[in-house]
Parts: sequence; structure tokens; C-alpha cells
Amino acid sequence: MAQASIVTQASGGTDITLPAQSQILSIVMMVTTAWTGSTKTFSIGATAGTLAATAFTATGVDGSAIGRFSASPTTAAQIYNWDNISNSTFQTGGPTDVQLFVTSANTGSGVGTLHVTYIQGINLAS
Repeated sequence: MAQASIVTQASGGTDITLPAQSQILSIVMMVTTAWTGSTKTFSIGATAGTLAATAFTATGVDGSAIGRFSASPTTAAQIYNWDNISNSTFQTGGPTDVQLFVTSANTGSGVGTLHVTYIQGINLAS
């Protein structure tokens, strides 16, 4: 399955909600208008949960130029979150759907399309 949503540097909100216990295969940001301001980075996280702002990527994803940027998990917690959405470490209250959110280092005029591919409800936490 896949979902996509237009994201702005100023707001960060997405229409992407991943079903509980799904496994993320890829996250890609297609930057169509480069991020602006003194710091041009962003992270991909969630609206709620443990370490929500950096639930899926680190804080240093570079949006300073237009193009296609693949995001990857860089910590054990992020790998667990990719492996099983709403695992017990991320969602301590039990499995729930997770809405993605992009947090930019500062407001600006950047725009992109966030694409997420995943296997729905596979529940294969390793």
C-alpha cells in the first residue's frame, strides 16, 4: 500500500495515517520548492507517541534543494517504528493508527510531497 500528501515547511501536517501494526518499506520526500531559512532540514515523525517528532527519521533530512530524498531510520527506536507501527515502545497504550507529521527546523516556503509505502497490518515486530 502507499499514501502521499503535500507538505509545507510552515505547517508540516500530512493526510497520511498508517494503520496499526503495519511495516514501513520506504519514505520519500519529493521537494518541489526548496526549504528556506537559516536551517533547511526536517524530520519525519508522528503527531503522537514516544519521540513523536523523530519517530521515523533523524532531524537532519536536507530539504535545501528540489529533488527526491529517501528517508531512513537511524536509531533503534526508529527501526522498531518502521518494523511495526505502534509497537509497544512507541505507543505505550496499545496498537493504534499513526498520523505522520513533518517537523521543520524553522518556518519557510518549502513544499514537497511525502510518499510512504508499507505493508498493512502485518504485525511482524522482530
